Amino acid sequence: MIEVMKQALEALELTADRMQKQRDAITSLRQAIEQAQKQEPWVWQQAPIKTQWGDDMVVADLAIDKDHTVSVYCERDQTARVEAMFRGTNT
Repeated sequence: MIEVMKQALEALELTADRMQKQRDAITSLRQAIEQAQKQEPWVWQQAPIKTQWGDDMVVADLAIDKDHTVSVYCERDQTARVEAMFRGTNT
């Protein structure tokens, strides 16, 4: 009987260890996502040909949250000003 209880305890300890490793991995991944979101989110690409404002337009898609994005269009030479405006550092 004692041997069975020891085996049950060992199984529970293994499970608890795995669960702690999973919790640690979840925490690490959340921190990585948070750090990535703090970094520069701007990836400018050539706007589609159908853009009515001309050939020099670029677009950046920014994450609002996990389910939503916003597309920001501007002239290629205005990207720094647009980024500064969104960061609240525009002059």
